[in-house]
Amino acid sequence: VTGGAGFIGSALAKRLIEKGNKVYILDDLSTGFKSNIPAGGVFYKVDISNKKRLFDLYFPDKVDGVFHLAAQPSSEASFDDPDRDIDVNYKATYNILEFCRMHDCKRFIYASSMSVYGDVKDSKGAIPENYPCEPVSYYGANKLASEKIIKVYVKKTEIKETIFRLFNVYGPGQNMFN
Repeated sequence: VTGGAGFIGSALAKRLIEKGNKVYILDDLSTGFKSNIPAGGVFYKVDISNKKRLFDLYFPDKVDGVFHLAAQPSSEASFDDPDRDIDVNYKATYNILEFCRMHDCKRFIYASSMSVYGDVKDSKGAIPENYPCEPVSYYGANKLASEKIIKVYVKKTEIKETIFRLFNVYGPGQNMFN
């Protein structure tokens, strides 16, 4: 679980552990908290946008699937440091896909964002998946670009992908200051 020290990633990791899975948690702790990491998880403090650091990690077990939740999670922050947003929200996604290929991992689940849609006009409730994507931030643009690179990447491999777009997520363990 990338981003496994964040409030969504840690809740997912905890549930996976409860179900009897061996869970590796990768997080750089830039927005997550070490205290969120559930007991039983194997934690690696790593910036996954750094390919060398990521590929140097040792995994004694076969990696069956990756939940990629790591992100710089703020549209506003993406304007403050666009280069960092590209590294964390786009480049890291490609690196994790390469990691999956290297480890013969067949499942890749990606947490995208409602920000790929941009400013939705005249919404009367649910937004269909085929609604036009017109991001208005680097964050939204990088999340959409990551969706596209995933679609291209999996065509050349045996990796099966699932992409979901989160809308207004909040809960225990969330870092309200990043």
